[in-house]
Amino acid sequence: MSRVGPTLADEYGLEFRNFKKSEPIYRTNVITEFCNLMQEIVSINFGKIKKLGWGKNSDLSKYFRMLPSGSELRKKFLEKTNLDSLIDKLVLGSVDVNVMSKLNVNNTTSEDSTYNEAIAAINGYAKSNLNTNLVLSAGADPGIASYLGRATDLDGNNPFIPNEQGIAKKGLILKVTDYRSSRLQAGRILAKQGLVVKEFRIESGLAAGGHLFPTQGKLLGPILEEFKENKNNLNYVKEVNKAREKQGLALIEVDLKPNITYQGSVSTYEELELLEQYYGVGVGIGTPFLTVDELGFSDKDLLEYMIESTNEDVVVGNCSPITTYMNLRFTSSEFSKFDNIDLGTPGANCRLGHAKIKKLDDGRDVCAASKIYQKQQLKKLDKLDLNQEQYEFIFNKVVDCACICDHLTHSLYKLKGIETNFDLTPTVCPGPNLAEFDKNSTFEEMINHFYGRKAINNPELHENMFVRELSLYLDLLENQVYEFNLGFEEEVKDTFNLTKRLNQKHFLKFKENLNEGINYYLDTLADEMSSSQKVDFKSDILEQANRLNQIMSDNYELFNN
Repeated sequence: MSRVGPTLADEYGLEFRNFKKSEPIYRTNVITEFCNLMQEIVSINFGKIKKLGWGKNSDLSKYFRMLPSGSELRKKFLEKTNLDSLIDKLVLGSVDVNVMSKLNVNNTTSEDSTYNEAIAAINGYAKSNLNTNLVLSAGADPGIASYLGRATDLDGNNPFIPNEQGIAKKGLILKVTDYRSSRLQAGRILAKQGLVVKEFRIESGLAAGGHLFPTQGKLLGPILEEFKENKNNLNYVKEVNKAREKQGLALIEVDLKPNITYQGSVSTYEELELLEQYYGVGVGIGTPFLTVDELGFSDKDLLEYMIESTNEDVVVGNCSPITTYMNLRFTSSEFSKFDNIDLGTPGANCRLGHAKIKKLDDGRDVCAASKIYQKQQLKKLDKLDLNQEQYEFIFNKVVDCACICDHLTHSLYKLKGIETNFDLTPTVCPGPNLAEFDKNSTFEEMINHFYGRKAINNPELHENMFVRELSLYLDLLENQVYEFNLGFEEEVKDTFNLTKRLNQKHFLKFKENLNEGINYYLDTLADEMSSSQKVDFKSDILEQANRLNQIMSDNYELFNN
């Protein structure tokens, strides 16, 4: 943000203040400044659109033309009568801010937790002019919730605490992977601070982009069904009011009805329609829009890598120093990483330090993607008495980790022509449905695709979103069985952060959840599809069921009591 902010500000004739990096509050100040800049830029551009004429290719005309087919505003626009009356109907979107709550490390010399990465980011947003929503990625732990309960804006008020109508100045969106964790985080952790969840954003544990939080084989279909059946139980006004009594605040007298949304691997209008109509959730779509050049997400080289990618090129792995991660294999970042491995100097020079969640033997905090950490771990590996298969497994896990917190910004540097004193090696973290969007589409073409007006994805590369997720969970199961069969000792698991709790109990539960999901798809969800879709869906699910049976057969003792 400190690099990009001044460049963006110059483009719009605005200012972007510089701050001293030596100050503990530096991160907070930069984030506040960047949020304010985003608000100004969006406001300027929105104002420009409202002043445009009604030419065929003007953004004003596109706005109304791209609305859903059933929209009354779109119908009035297409009638071409009294067009200027529609301008006041334009709605500005919400500039929401995402915080990786799991990254709560301190990169300052102060021991005050206020300067921890995630909390400093929340503080920066709280003090900004944006009255939008804070998205808590990776959930809300008690430390984050505690700070949210005492955060203040520039006026000294807490923008996250709701008024008597249950509405907060800045809303909270909670990313979740299952119903149980949603209740725990919203009903216990956040509600105890008097905080209300405005939206539960369900994300597939595996079939999504970026950081992943896999379940123990519990599939998306049953998870969405559980939310559908229990959505009225996500009202925590009693718990919130207990906290408000202690805080001396007036009680909330209205029912709190959070929005429930989903994101991850949605590729077609039919999938979007099923999610909205059967499960009753709002839907967010990200990955397909990465291939829309006019939106300015990627430089031309990275865009080309994405458009030319295959289904095998987007993989689940250990690329992130934080947790499981969906990654595009063929990028400049990946090429650079493997060049370093070939040279015998794996790892990256850690410049930013956002993910220093590991420790060196001397006690220093460090990132798992850094050269110094990987060198230490490989020295330890060389001292162990392991067979070749065990050695290669750990070696690959150590060196696969990449400097994503830096490299994810490099495409924007290239796009904006920002000069740096280091090589730019862009990367991207798309969802597993990237490959089927294999051409540079316009924004309008992509919108029309998802509103069912004209499909643009490659049907030969398409896989139903529920089938795709099931396939990914079977990949995970196979990988975990393989790791289990390697027979690592507990000390080795701890040293190299290998998967914990891999035992028969785990695999039996994994099998149980997968079978529950498969039966749900065959007996319930298939009936909500058209006749042609139903046949293909059942066939694909049964194919994956056979794959599960083969895994269990090959490892009979592990999957049977």
